[in-house]
Parts: sequence; C-alpha cells; structure tokens
Amino acid sequence: MMNRQEALAILQLPATADSHAIRAALFQHYQQLFADHQGPVWVEHLRQLTQARDALLVRKGALAGPLAQSARLLQTKDLPRAVYVLLDRHDQSETIYTLRIEDQDLVLAFENEFTARTYARALIQKELSTPWCESFNPAEIIEFCEAAGYGLLLVPAQQMASPPLGSVDGAGQ
Repeated sequence: MMNRQEALAILQLPATADSHAIRAALFQHYQQLFADHQGPVWVEHLRQLTQARDALLVRKGALAGPLAQSARLLQTKDLPRAVYVLLDRHDQSETIYTLRIEDQDLVLAFENEFTARTYARALIQKELSTPWCESFNPAEIIEFCEAAGYGLLLVPAQQMASPPLGSVDGAGQ
C-alpha cells in the first residue's frame, strides 16, 4: 500500500497539498495518461495513479479500487455547489456523455461551466457527439455514477480537457 508521501511524490505535490490540489494533479496525470493510451507502461501508470488517489483521497473505511469506485471517493463537502456534465440525445432519449477507458465508462463532471461547454463544442467540431451542458448537484452525479456502475472523472475548474481523438464506445455514445 502506498503512503501519503509516496503518493505526493508521484503527483509532484508538496506535503501541504489540499484535496483540491490533489484532485487537480490527479486529473492532469489521468488526462496525460489517457492521451498516451499505449502499451503495458500505460497499465502500470494507471495502477500507480489509482494507488496515489487511494492513499490521498480515500476516507478511512471506504473501499479503494479501480476507476469504477472513483465516485465513492469524492466528498461532496470538497466539491463546488454545482458540476457540469454533458448530455446527449440518442434514439429519442437523453444520455449522459461518458468516456470508455479500458472496460470502464467514466462520466466527466466539470467544475467550470466554460470548460464543459468548450469540451462539448470540441466534440461537435470533431463530429463525435452533439452534447449540451447541464448543471447538477455533485451529490446527484455521485449517486448516479454509483447506481449505474460508472466511474467519475472530475475536471477541476482551472483545467482544460481534450476530447478523444476518435469515437469511443461509451454508455452515452
């Protein structure tokens, strides 16, 4: 099991890093990892990031584990009053936009509305999807992800996210 000091070193953060700084660094590392999605090194980096996340953000007594459990690890008191997710319409019904990483569907929840709208526009320009942005209470999104078995990737307010290069098989796509 990784300790706090080792986890902070992997994320290149100081010992004084708060949960928001940790989540921002994790997001940057996940985004870089997903952009480089290649080979056995990718699996090892994902394992290290998951261990770092668990060491730094898991509440005592909570179950640690893969991305599917990431929604459970977030404490709503550390989150903004609203998060923004992307919705899309497929076959006359609304779906939530997800990314599929390995065999896991991840809901992207943005802390910043501008970033969510920018991401949606990029998806439209790449003709991958035609989503729109909606505001939700973070607790609702966490509950939804837990019920549906989705992972959750929170995009911090000061971070920009890049859509996938091509279409991916996801719950909302």
